[in-house]
Order: sequence, then C-alpha cells, then structure tokens
Amino acid sequence: MDADLAGRLRDVAREHGLTLNTVMQGAWAVLVGVLAGRRDVVFGATVSGRPAELPGVEGMLGLFINTVPVRVELDPGRPVVELLAALQERQSALLPHQHLGLAEIQRLAGPGATFDTLLVYQNFPASPPRLAGREVAWAGGEDSAHYPMTLVVTPGTETEIRLEYRPEAFAEETVRAVAARLARLLAQVADDPAAKVAALEASTADERHRVLHAWNDTSRPVPDGTLVDLFEAQAARTPDGLALVDGSGTELTYAELDALASRVARELIARGVGPEDLVGVVMERTADLYAVLLGVLKAGAAYVPVDPGYPAERIEFTLADARPAVVVCTAATAGAAEAAGAARIVWDDRRRRRRWPARPATAPADADRTAPLRPAHPAYVIYTSGSTGTPKGVSVPHRGAVNYVTWRAGATGSGRGSGSCSSPRCRSTRRCRRSIRR
Repeated sequence: MDADLAGRLRDVAREHGLTLNTVMQGAWAVLVGVLAGRRDVVFGATVSGRPAELPGVEGMLGLFINTVPVRVELDPGRPVVELLAALQERQSALLPHQHLGLAEIQRLAGPGATFDTLLVYQNFPASPPRLAGREVAWAGGEDSAHYPMTLVVTPGTETEIRLEYRPEAFAEETVRAVAARLARLLAQVADDPAAKVAALEASTADERHRVLHAWNDTSRPVPDGTLVDLFEAQAARTPDGLALVDGSGTELTYAELDALASRVARELIARGVGPEDLVGVVMERTADLYAVLLGVLKAGAAYVPVDPGYPAERIEFTLADARPAVVVCTAATAGAAEAAGAARIVWDDRRRRRRWPARPATAPADADRTAPLRPAHPAYVIYTSGSTGTPKGVSVPHRGAVNYVTWRAGATGSGRGSGSCSSPRCRSTRRCRRSIRR
C-alpha cells in the first residue's frame, strides 16, 4: 500500500478510536457487498486465539489461531465511520467466544455463518523475538489458498496487501481488478470517513467507463414504423415463403397469412374498431391465433392476449379490466368471453366462417381505418401477475415493439428468410425452423 495512504488510514483509525483491522474489515465488507449484490455480507476472519485477559498467554507456545465469521450489515445511508464503529463494537463483544471452532459456530448459527472469502490481519511483530538470549530466525514456507479468495493484510511501515485465490475459481485478471477496487475504497475512506456507504464507488475509472459508455453504447437506427409495416414489407418480399407452422401441421405462406389477417382486420373495422381500441383474444395456440393477432394490428387496434388455460376468474377479471371493444374467441372459449360481458366474434362459428371470404383480402390502409395508425399507438396490452397478486395490464406501443423486433433480428443473426417459434408450447419448433431455412 502507498505509504501516504497507509498513514492517512492510521490517522482515521486513531481519530475515531478504531483499529486498522476494523478499517480493513469494513472496506472488505463493502467490496464483498458490491461484488455479491448484497447489503448483508459475511466473510471469515482469522483471530489470534490469545485473549489478553488469559494470564501468561504471551509466553505460551503453539498455534492458537481460529477462523470466525464476520457479519456486516451495509446500510447505504449510514456514514462509513459509524459502520466501522458498530463493526468494532460487535467484534469486541464476540472476543470471549472466539475460542469456539468454526464448525461449532456454523452448527449453532446455521447457513448464514458460511462464507467463501477470508481476511487475515497479521499484526505480529515485524522482527523475530529473542528467547533466552538465542537468535530466532524466520523460516520461509509456502501456503495454499483454502478459500476461493483470501485477503492478507500485513501492517507496518510498508503495509502489504495480498490477495490469494484459487485459480479454478478466479482468473488472475479478475483478482487484480478486485485489488484495484479495494485500493480505491480505502482511499475514499481515508479522504472522507464521514461519507455515506452509498457514496463509496468501488469501480475503477476504466470499469466505470466500460459500464456507462462501452456496454451502454446501444444506439442503433430503428425504423419509425409499426409492426404492420414490418410484416407487410416481408410479405411483399417473400409472398410464397413459409410464414407459420403450428403444432397440428398447418402451414401458411406470407401471402396466405397476410390475406387471412387482412380479412380479420376488415371485419373489425366494419365493427368500428380502430386505433386506441382494444381487442381481447381468447384462443388456443394455432395458426388461426396468429392470423387474428395480426388482423387486430392491421385494423389499428391493440390486442389483449388471454390464455384460455387460465382460471375462469382470471380470464373474467382481465377482460373486465381491459374493457375491449370486442373479444375474438372460439366455441371452446366462448363461455369465458361471455362471462366478461363483451361483444364476441366466435372464430370457428360455421355461419361466420362462410362470411369471411366475402371480406377483401387486401391490406387496409389508413383511409380504410377509423383513424390513421401511428407508431405511438398501442400494439398490445399484456397482463402480468402483478406484484400484489392482482394482474396489471402493460401497454406496449408499436414503436417499442418494432425496436425490440429489430434488435432481436440483429442479436440472433436472423433476417430475411429466417425465423423461429416463440411459443414454449409449440412442439413443432424444429420443423418450423427447418422449413423457414428452406
């Protein structure tokens, strides 16, 4: 450690009645908390096992050291110096119990007393002692790391900080980065011990730049259009290309899917459905479901997908909360839709199916819709479970959905002539991908 920093840390410790060991433990606790994403951390500490109140302890020969767990609660709003004082007070109160073996402590305290980092503060004399006039020399030795990472601090005129680690757990580059973060935290404690814990910055300047600028350099050109624009452009490029395969083996080309969805849109528009309106969709996962969803978008409305496998109470709540202008369902799901009191279009009703071909198969334009469709209009409303247990609807505009689809195409390397199935229940995913690649 830099001599100036070591001196300033000693001054801080002396001024606030702390030991340098406590300062090191506090800084290590903050770093472990940052790396683990926790506000309550536990690490191990090696203690001498030689309590001062034990008569003659300084003359006893033998290795009395013990390893004990150290728990530190990191309150972001607490000043660092208060954190250190509380830590020292707690550790001092535990001194009479430091003779207990680690296995016994963990048996009594439970899983919370386990840890995978260790701090060793070696505050023994820097020069060998003299025994009965005889010279005692240091003997060298090699030791292995018993924990994934061990911080060894040897105070003195040149305070040494050493990180030992298990190479199967960490790479050298990672450990060096941890050491740099610890040095940065110690410098901040020396500069302002009254600073709040939340104000401590563990990241180095290079790491901060990487996170805030390099990793966050996500700006990309995104088409300012709608999902309808993306689909219809693809349908125009590859009308005979395979667009959809469902679990029953039904296959639709882009031209067929476009025509079917356009007829759905024309039916909805004839009912006065358009932008800013919601359409509930309670259908099984078949090719028809995706034609209906796309048809809702073509009409300019936003769809509210409802899984028919949900409990009837949840389906009724979702539709009642969303208040859709109309609900598209099947004969099998018509009962759930009817309970919500919304107008229904039963997709597989025979009489209605005979009337579908009468609707134009051409894609509706803004002039056909009840109002022009814009990227800011909602594309769909998805209901989540809700943090309180009550489902809550989240509205996603076309602009956001287009942003996601454009990103995903680039991230997965997909583009023209490629695709995938997003349904976890679809058993024909592999077949779908093979067909699309053909």
